[in-house]
Amino acid sequence: MGKQQRPNKPEVNLHLPPPGVRSDTKPVGGSNFDAVNDWLLNLTVNALKLPEGEREKIANQAAQMMVGLQPADEIEGMLCAQMVATNAGALEAMRRAFQPEAMLHSRMDWLNAANKLMRTHAALSEALMRKRNGGQQRIVVERVQVAPGGQAVLGNVTQTLGGGCATEKATQSHEHATETGRLSAPCEPPLQGAIEADQAKVRSPSGAR
Repeated sequence: MGKQQRPNKPEVNLHLPPPGVRSDTKPVGGSNFDAVNDWLLNLTVNALKLPEGEREKIANQAAQMMVGLQPADEIEGMLCAQMVATNAGALEAMRRAFQPEAMLHSRMDWLNAANKLMRTHAALSEALMRKRNGGQQRIVVERVQVAPGGQAVLGNVTQTLGGGCATEKATQSHEHATETGRLSAPCEPPLQGAIEADQAKVRSPSGAR
């Protein structure tokens, strides 16, 4: 039997801009290539409700919303496009759920769909914020109340085992506050072990057997 001939793969001609060329539509999709931003915007517009004769208007509105989200690269551009689409879908589902002629089971179905879309939108928003913050969460403490004689610590606190002072490591904001004005609690000597304590009790005076 002769060898089977593999079908020829279709050739794809890439049209990439020369290096250093700035994209005019980068604020829309975050990419340095206009073709990518246009493609992402078309996908977003096609996912929305398109009344007759209003495609251009909706495309401009979607583009303005994506520009307002300020995508910095392609990943953020995709997240912003999905946020625009899920937000529009959630609001459309809510509109259909509260139509006067909607039956009860139909209304519940639309409300469930809206709930899922809003949860997805919240997850996309959180993913976008995590990417922009480098995966770190930012905690803002507006006010700290310390009772008399107490001590407040803001940050990560670790303590070594086996005695010794607490080692405090604050990767974020760090503050100690006490009533007496000390910056940290005084160190206490380590406790004696059980064997050392017993030996101290039964140790005979000097020279005694």
